[in-house]
Formats: sequence, structure tokens, C-alpha cells
Amino acid sequence: MPILAILRRGSDSCWIHPRPTRIRDFRVSMADGAPTPKPIPWPAIWSAAGGIAGAAGLVYLIGAAIEAVRLNHAGLPVDHAIGVIPRSTLFALAANALFIPAIVTGAALFLFVTGLQRAGDKLLHPEAVEKRAAARTRRTERRVERRQNPSLVSRAMRRIWSFGPVAATRLRLSRAWSWAWATRAGRVLIWLLLRPLVILAILYVFVLPWTVGALIVSAGVFIQLSGQTRITHKRTNLEITRRTEALLIGGLVALALSGETLAQQITRPEPLALASVTLVGHPRLLTGEFVANTPEGLYVGAHHSLLLIPERLIDQVAISNARPRKPETARTLLDRIQ
Repeated sequence: MPILAILRRGSDSCWIHPRPTRIRDFRVSMADGAPTPKPIPWPAIWSAAGGIAGAAGLVYLIGAAIEAVRLNHAGLPVDHAIGVIPRSTLFALAANALFIPAIVTGAALFLFVTGLQRAGDKLLHPEAVEKRAAARTRRTERRVERRQNPSLVSRAMRRIWSFGPVAATRLRLSRAWSWAWATRAGRVLIWLLLRPLVILAILYVFVLPWTVGALIVSAGVFIQLSGQTRITHKRTNLEITRRTEALLIGGLVALALSGETLAQQITRPEPLALASVTLVGHPRLLTGEFVANTPEGLYVGAHHSLLLIPERLIDQVAISNARPRKPETARTLLDRIQ
């Protein structure tokens, strides 16, 4: 009887399915509704670890290269001397010579560029634009007034400029310019005359005396200008943001500074520090180039040889800076070729 009543009620009205109950996860209910922990991103962690290891290896290789050039310049065996130098010394050498100055310079330049961008935003404010327009209008009015009422010097210059021989010389120069521009050789000559940097570079390399350090600095400045031009072009086309522009400029200058310092360290290595050692029971002082201080003893370079002085034989050790190296002699390219 109840079944027939239910069937009769379903025929008279719409049948409504009961809403299924949502079964909660046992783990979620046990955690008081807290979501399950996310999986650990191991690929990102391994990528970061690989990047850190690669950067550390790069710093170590740069420090080893700088120290190897210095040892070779001192006339010591590089293969044996590099093996006894602690890795911490090579890391510190590369960091002090390249990375710390580059990072500080890049960060300072990033802050400077960011400040300039904020100052530019202030200049683009409507009130600032109106003030500049008003100042420009006042300057134009003063210029027009000076033209209408010229001074004694202006009148004298106009008379000299309109004098017969001067006017004829101006006409000849304009005709020569037009004739030179009409020919290919004349265009090349005018292009060179309008590019003073090309003329200065040619004279600087071939005729004027120069040093390797100045040449490295000039190349670094040229690379920085080229890179900054490209960055500005991308920013003008709205391909990068202002923060990215500041970061790229700071990174570019930091890399250029590191490259210049590394090139100067390789082309003109600094001399090694001097070590003065007093042995136990011997009043005689032993002097040589300081190489490394290890638990085995003190490694010193003397007479183009690597000496190991055991720790038990050392009474006193004094390490001092090396003698200042002589400044590089400026020579022309012709003298270097000869």
C-alpha cells in the first residue's frame, strides 16, 4: 500500500531525486579541515642547487686563473703551486677582485636609474608640464624682443656675416659641400668628417701612444654604450618594464666592470706578496714570494722555485705587500709591430 501511494504521488507531481551526500576525505577530516600539504618541488630545488654549484665553480675557476697568471708572472711552477693553495683563498681572490665591486656598482647604478625614473615621473606631472610650457613661452618672447631690438654686438655680427667676402666664402663652401655630397668619395669623406669618433679611434690606435689598460677600458665603455642603447630601444617599444630596464642597466655595467677587471688582471697581473721567514736557530732572514700557508708549512717562491718550509722550523713570519709595479709604457701600434 505505501508503494502504490508513492507511485500515485509520483504520477501526480514531479519526481525529485534526493541530493547525494558528499563524502569527506578521512585525512581532511582528521586534520580539522586543513588542506593536504603540497608536494615538495624537487625539480626547482635541484635546479637552484645546480645553479649555485655552477656559480661557485665559476668563481673558483676565475680565482684559479688569476692566481695562475700571477704565479706564471713570478716564474714559479703553476701546476704544483695551484695544487697547494687552499680553495678558500681562490674564492676570496675572485670575490674581492671581481664580484664584490661589480655587485656594489650594479646595485648603486640600479638605485640611481630608479631615482631618475621617479624624477622623470615628476617631470611628466601636468603641473610641471604647464610650468615648463610657461617658461618656454617667456623665453620665446624674450628672444623675439632681442631680435626686434638687437644689441650692438648682434648688429656688428650681422654686418660681418653679410659682408661681401664672407658671403662669397659661404657660397663657395655650400657649393663644395653640394658637389662633394653628389659623389661617392665625397659622401665617404663627409661621413668620416661627421664621425669624429672614427677619426679619433684611427689616430689613437695607429699614431698616438696607448696602453693595454686604456684599450680595455675603451672597449668596455663601447660595449656598455651599445648595450644601453639596445635596452633603451626595448624600453621605448614597451617590450620591458622600467624595473627590468634598471636591472638590465645595472647588470650590464656590473658585467662590463668584471670583464675589464679580469682582462686587466690577465694582461697585467699583480705581483705576489712578499714573505720574510726567520727559521729556528738561524738568524738569517729568508725572503721570497708568498704562495700559501697550509698545515704542512709555508710555501714560498724563491729563485723561480717552490719551497716548503715546515711549521716546526719557522720562528717568525712577516708578510708584506709586494713592490708597486711600474706603470705601463704607452706605445703606438707601429712601435709595437716593430
